[in-house]
Amino acid sequence: MKNLQQAILLVTAIFFQSILFAQVNPKNYWEGIDSLSGLVSNDVNDVLIENKSKVWIGTSRGLSLYDGNTITNFTSSNSDLAQNNVRELTLAQGKLWMVTDSGLSSFNDTVFKNFTTTQGLISNSIAGLTATSTDTLWIGTLNGTSKFDGTSFTNYSSMTGRSIAVDSLDRVYLLRGPIDSRYPYVRLYENGTWASPSPSGDSLRIVPAKLFLAKDGKLYGAPEQQQDSYVEINYPLDIKRHDVLVNGKPAPFNFYSTYMKAFEKQDGKLWVGSSNVLGSFLLSGSDSMVTKHFVSKLRIFASSIDIFKDLIVVGTNNGVYFANTAVKGSIAEGESISINQIKTSVKATEPLFSSSSLNAARNFEFPKDSMRQGIYSSNFIVAAKKTNQSNFDVYPLRAYYTAFIPGPIRNTAGVTKEYIVKVSQEEINVHKLNYNLPSYTIPNGIKNWPAYGDSTLGIAKDLAPFVDANSNGCYDPENGDYPIIKGDEAIYWINHPENKDLKLEYHWMMYAFNDPARQYLNQSLFVQYTIVNRDVSAYDSVKVGMQVDGDLGNPSDDFVGCDSINNIFYTYNGDLFDEAFRGNTGYGNNTPALGVKFLSDSMTNALYYNNGSATNGDPTNAQEWLNYMNSRWRNGQQVKYGGNGFNTADVTTIPTNYMFSGNPYTQVGWSEVNPGPTEHRNNEGDRRFFGSMPYFALQPNERKTIEVVVGYGMTPDTTIQVGQNIAEMISVLNASGSFNDTISLPVSDFATTDSCNATTSINELSNQEQQNLKFFPNPTEGVINILATESMVRIELYDMKGSKLVSVNPASKAYRLNLDGLNEGVYIVRVLYADNKWVNEKIILR
Repeated sequence: MKNLQQAILLVTAIFFQSILFAQVNPKNYWEGIDSLSGLVSNDVNDVLIENKSKVWIGTSRGLSLYDGNTITNFTSSNSDLAQNNVRELTLAQGKLWMVTDSGLSSFNDTVFKNFTTTQGLISNSIAGLTATSTDTLWIGTLNGTSKFDGTSFTNYSSMTGRSIAVDSLDRVYLLRGPIDSRYPYVRLYENGTWASPSPSGDSLRIVPAKLFLAKDGKLYGAPEQQQDSYVEINYPLDIKRHDVLVNGKPAPFNFYSTYMKAFEKQDGKLWVGSSNVLGSFLLSGSDSMVTKHFVSKLRIFASSIDIFKDLIVVGTNNGVYFANTAVKGSIAEGESISINQIKTSVKATEPLFSSSSLNAARNFEFPKDSMRQGIYSSNFIVAAKKTNQSNFDVYPLRAYYTAFIPGPIRNTAGVTKEYIVKVSQEEINVHKLNYNLPSYTIPNGIKNWPAYGDSTLGIAKDLAPFVDANSNGCYDPENGDYPIIKGDEAIYWINHPENKDLKLEYHWMMYAFNDPARQYLNQSLFVQYTIVNRDVSAYDSVKVGMQVDGDLGNPSDDFVGCDSINNIFYTYNGDLFDEAFRGNTGYGNNTPALGVKFLSDSMTNALYYNNGSATNGDPTNAQEWLNYMNSRWRNGQQVKYGGNGFNTADVTTIPTNYMFSGNPYTQVGWSEVNPGPTEHRNNEGDRRFFGSMPYFALQPNERKTIEVVVGYGMTPDTTIQVGQNIAEMISVLNASGSFNDTISLPVSDFATTDSCNATTSINELSNQEQQNLKFFPNPTEGVINILATESMVRIELYDMKGSKLVSVNPASKAYRLNLDGLNEGVYIVRVLYADNKWVNEKIILR
């Protein structure tokens, strides 16, 4: 039966290879296959490219063959493969050789043959496999080393090894164990004998943990005790260390043996797969400038890398990914903003204000350059339910973890361009005046503004807003188009959740002002967070909350509170002196109060929770986050007024949506300073605070923009009482919010045509679209008639600030849009066709 099944599989594979001429054609972006595509398992141990029509994939559940079109799977149940955990692959003697948990197996495209100690193999527990240019197999085990010439085994019982490789001259290097701390424990097989080469130079203190023969013909290793580096092994045992820099900075991880599992080098280009507690990384580049590749899920572990001509294939714990070797990583690790008295930075993959150091707040400094920090991390938590579902998807479930995939939602595995840029208003003003001058160079932030997406990759066309100066439906800054930002300086980035069921795309803008006449603006930072529904289904219930882990100087002595009237939640020092903490300077006798104010929506709920697993501790699943968003504890119990709102003395039976809404300075109302008549005050601690806003709905391709301002208040007094700076903080946030309401922006345009990615006929296509859609009268005194040559799915009306005023679903070719009640001025109408194509039109109401 097995032979029949195997024959059917082989005939199928041969049919597709010979009739369809299938092969992997690598693109300049990442593509992937996984178990949903037919791969026998997503848990990939090794990949090997025989040619572009034969990519072999060893997984924990069997062997897969991918020809660019068809996946053929071989397991112990449908073939003579001895065992399903295929751990390592190599080619020799015209066959594919593989290491399994039951010894060594070979496959000649027709028959599997298995080798164990019964056939002469020294041990069935294999640690490493390699082959010479003359097709001699070398098998390293912890019980010795075997050499196999295709007929018989020669065993060396004293040569135990945990990694084995050959160099370009077929010399065999055996990495032995246990490690002798005095020198690398390596044996060298050359001219029929084993030797113990003497180390030289740095080799005395560098111990490789795993060996790799790269495509450039050299041996490399993962160092055992060195950080941020790899080693090059030259004959006989000169080990040279290479330091690795990510975008010119030290790598934020260690290439320890348990983490560095994939390595390749070709034509001077380095490829490394590594993982540690900070995440998993796939990097490429030169030693001094490697960049990260964001491939599918962020925390994929790259277990193996192989290259054949221009094709690179990466095996991971989430399937297999492939691309052209020219594929680029993400150069922009992040952008920083420090135009006023707040200094922070942004990474498209991480929560707001978080620091990769993971040991202290280091990314929200105020006043700037004071070495005083105020926030450890912050994140927007989204709970969303589709119309046809009963359960909510919530993301992220862990507020502090790397949470996002960079770039817009797409049908490819990796990003193809930068989706995080920084732009200043001064740059925009200069660009508007000089874009057509021969000597002018467009700034990177304007040139790389993520205005439109490539629909051939499954990316929506309408991304970041811009002014379409030539009205062609595309973003072309060389013709005068420019980004729309708020503030004197702004960072714009796009990302989306790892959760594939939550098809929401996030567009962020962090912006700040530098205004000597308005000091409150210099103490404030704004975040605009836009959620775009890229699903074909509507979300009838979406709720968003903002989590903030405020760490004012020393995080262990903080209190929290809220002002429900002003839509503010905040943190302040719980005692009279703030100490230094882990390299950060404390605020001393005058600790500022730090707060967040919702600008676009009211704050319906505010509570804090503790670090830990208690019922009022860290939420870990969707229901617990929903409970917190609705002022309930993890167990669903309603927050009660008084005490700690949970289970201590002074807790009343009165339910409340707002925790600690009183004034701690005057001690009027409920606060941590004044929780009730018997407790008098709470103990200070490391607080997490949370504010949320009302439920809303999102139709397909509809946007919802949430805006907040983060700021601090600090009186000039040398010494203050607990909570004294809260009033100043509220004043700063309210003034900044009022100023933000006065900002007038140009009318927002969005990319609308596929021709944005084409090289010809841009104006022709754009003009044709406008001819197919008519708006009249324009200008108008109150009514716009819209006529189209095809059915309109949705019509939206926006004001100059980008706020959506009207959204209707006409499902017809004609619609009469009533503008009664609106002020005179310029507006923009957006029309969506059934093929997801948007067309914009500016109208004037007088």
